[in-house]
Amino acid sequence: MRLAALLVAVTLSACGTTTPEPSASASIQWDSTAASEARAVVERGVRAFESMDVEGVKSVIADRWATPSFETDMENKPVRMATYADGIKYAEDIFAAVKKMGASLKVDVKDMTCRGTSTLQYCVMDHDVIATMADGKPAVQPQRATIVLGKGQAGWKWLHWHSSAGPAASAPAAVK
Repeated sequence: MRLAALLVAVTLSACGTTTPEPSASASIQWDSTAASEARAVVERGVRAFESMDVEGVKSVIADRWATPSFETDMENKPVRMATYADGIKYAEDIFAAVKKMGASLKVDVKDMTCRGTSTLQYCVMDHDVIATMADGKPAVQPQRATIVLGKGQAGWKWLHWHSSAGPAASAPAAVK
């Protein structure tokens, strides 16, 4: 099992820099207030992943998943997430594997940009996922995540997420 797969599962944590608004000639009406609101929901989702809080993950994911996404499981096999239930099962499976390893998780956000309209936002985040193993040794995996959010009656919810792993900064650990 590869730690990189574990690290792909952990997505997002607060802060980052902002990107300047596009020129007035752009045809899309960017909404910076909505971007701040969406960022807060992404940050809440990241904290839920860090603490392996399934209920917290459920609270940020839309029950109507917008588009299928692929992530990687703990054996580095692709997992298709096409529904709310798929996203929750993925989180549950990852959390169970992390707990079995006796590991803890931390997300170190390097940069996050959110942009969109009053009802649709996307956030892109560069971050390191740090898994501290039972022996106290950290394993670090650089990542980039993209989260698409929609605003409905229940507020901002994740409609889609995808993470891509960068080159591993430290060797992954195996789950037995």
